[in-house]
Amino acid sequence: MAAFRHFGIVRHVAHGAIPTGEPYLVMEWLEGEDLAARLARRRLTLAETLTFGARIGEALGAMHARGFVHRDVKPANMFLVGGDVAEVKVIDLGLAWSGEMTRLTDSGGLVGTLSYIAPEQARGDPFDARADVFSLGCVLSECLTGAIVFADEGMMALLTKILHKEAPRLRDRCPEAPPALDALVARMLAKDPDQRPRNGLEVAAALAAISAVAKQGRPGGGQQAP
Repeated sequence: MAAFRHFGIVRHVAHGAIPTGEPYLVMEWLEGEDLAARLARRRLTLAETLTFGARIGEALGAMHARGFVHRDVKPANMFLVGGDVAEVKVIDLGLAWSGEMTRLTDSGGLVGTLSYIAPEQARGDPFDARADVFSLGCVLSECLTGAIVFADEGMMALLTKILHKEAPRLRDRCPEAPPALDALVARMLAKDPDQRPRNGLEVAAALAAISAVAKQGRPGGGQQAP
């Protein structure tokens, strides 16, 4: 956390150890609610989702540019400061990892929240920023539909879905979604990482483009997302 100074990432204040040896970590104080609490009450609107997604994409992109992968992108780890989707921050970097770090958080097991992990994570294969992109695709779909893309039906059934079953198209659950957003989310949820946007910044740029077209009032959301 101390490596990042970004408006979309919870700020590190201090860390160390108390005299008896126990470690401590101090983060900035945030007031508001996490996205999971908001979604438990209602879905986000299209405008809210585009704003939220672009901000989260930028925050994850800052991590990706430094070689870090969050590994646990989910609604509970996205905090709406003051309840504002435009002031969202990524929190809980406890599973964040880069290729230069020793793996202290696992010993070969699954890491992350199962309903949101990418297929390569589920298989135990090497992964990169595109794993976070997959997870963010799950979150964006949930924001608009109110439904978890890969709902928990027991570990083995859920793993089978993640590995082998194509995710539902956004347009089937949210007909008002612009075609460009439907296409972007489908790419983010591709089983093959090579078919996804490369990092959070690419997602943020695509969402900003879709938002700009939507604000112009063009039917269907305009051109295909980059």
